[in-house]
Parts: sequence; structure tokens; C-alpha cells
Amino acid sequence: MEQEFKIQVPDGCSAKIEQQDGFLVVVFEQKKEEKWVPKDGDIIACDENGYIYSCIIIYAGLIEKDKVTAYAGVVVKGEESIELSSGASWGRIKDYRPATDAEKQRLFDALAKKGKRWNPETKQIENLPRWRAKDGEKYYFVSDCLDVDFNSEDSDEYDDSYYAAGNYFKTEEAAERAAEKIREILKESEAE
Repeated sequence: MEQEFKIQVPDGCSAKIEQQDGFLVVVFEQKKEEKWVPKDGDIIACDENGYIYSCIIIYAGLIEKDKVTAYAGVVVKGEESIELSSGASWGRIKDYRPATDAEKQRLFDALAKKGKRWNPETKQIENLPRWRAKDGEKYYFVSDCLDVDFNSEDSDEYDDSYYAAGNYFKTEEAAERAAEKIREILKESEAE
């Protein structure tokens, strides 16, 4: 006589079948939950948990027993990124979890907006390389009359000096924003 029995294994358990005194015994064992512990350089996030703000950080370790320190992090409120900073005071580790891909991208975008990037190999925040035109390619600069002008890159002393001074832009719009800031500074200064 052949009989088949199906027994559902509860979630979070494993099962093994043993034979004892002519009976089959099903033994369920609760799987041990492995406690999540972030590693140096992991990107982790803290949900609002009753606070107005949440955080996305690059984990650098703990200070004291449970306070988080970070290579860099961004404080967010809803869809707005509020602040990008580094160091300690990022709350308690118990409030954190692994960051989602979207959260990671949000942190990387905030870094890029400040001209920075995360290097996971060296575990350092680095400056993004500045753009420089290829030979013959156009770039824009702010002239001595505070107008936007352009040159073609020839790797000559003029191109090098504009680049070294930071007066070297990929787009006319970027150069115009810089020119406007310079004009505002000059308007607000006092003639002596």
C-alpha cells in the first residue's frame, strides 16, 4: 500500500524527516536570522522613523557603541536633497538598512552636484575630473568685460590659463551663470 502525505513547511523554517520506532517524524527548525551588519564602504539608508528627515550614507563605522559615522551622506526630505556632509552624528545603527539602488543613485547625484564622487576601491570621496575640450573643440569663458566668449582648444597658454583659473566652460549657459555671479559680486562691492 502506497500513501502520500503533504505537509507544508512554515515560513522561516527548514524540515527534516526522521524515522523513529516505525514512524516518520517531521522536525521543523526555525532558521536563524542572520543579523545584518554593514561593512566599511556600504551604502546604507535610514528611513524617517518619525523624523522629518531621512539619510543615505556611505558607512565608515561606529563611534561609541551604536552611533554611525560616514564618509559622506545626504540628508533628504521627501524628494528634496537637503545637505551633503561627512563625519559623525548620523544617528544609531539600529535605524539603518541597506540602501536601494534608487537611494544609492540619489547619493551619487548629490555628490556629483558638488563635483565629487565615491571611489569604493580607495574608500575616499574624490573630486570629479574637470571637463576639458579636445583639440579643435569649442569652450566658453568669461571675458575681461564680463561677456561670454569662446575659443577653440589649441592647448596653448591662453587655453591653459583659462582652464587653470576655472574660467573654462563646456556650455555657453554655464559660462553665463558664472558671469552673472561675478557681475553681482562687483555690483555689491564698495568702491574705495
